[in-house]
Amino acid sequence: MLEHNFNKIVVLYLLHCSSMSGTSSSKVVRQETLALQDGEEVLARWTDDGWWYRGVTAGRGEGDDTYVVADATGYMEQVARDDIISDQEHKFDTIQV
Repeated sequence: MLEHNFNKIVVLYLLHCSSMSGTSSSKVVRQETLALQDGEEVLARWTDDGWWYRGVTAGRGEGDDTYVVADATGYMEQVARDDIISDQEHKFDTIQV
């Protein structure tokens, strides 16, 4: 069930991206930000290309509100908490243009 809902967010985001023209950016709107646990499965926006990828948290980053996230290939990146969607909170999120 969680994976189905998680994949729904990915599909909605990809549909949004495919319908965009120009350089508009999307923004995840959430009502509250929860602390993340090590090993938690998340969607994270990578800073190099701005795309959202599935990943797993690997600890807190060096910044005040950042986390280290590992993607499926093992690549790790420090990601701002605002650019992370967790299973615990994603069901209340919307993607806004």
